[in-house]
Amino acid sequence: GFRWGVGDFNYDGTIDSNDYDKIDSAWLLQGSPLGGVIVGGPVPTPEPASLLLIGLGAAATLARRRRR
Repeated sequence: GFRWGVGDFNYDGTIDSNDYDKIDSAWLLQGSPLGGVIVGGPVPTPEPASLLLIGLGAAATLARRRRR
């Protein structure tokens, strides 16, 4: 019979689109935790330029307060 090594990923004895679906779903889970479930969504991360502008603004505010 067929086996996983030759493409029968659902062990039904034939290699068809159902086996491709198994490959496709496994490919989409590549890099995810072993449970396959990712808790939460992506975390927004500010760009380096945005961080630079925020830092410059904070430094300017502190410098202005020290002069007064």
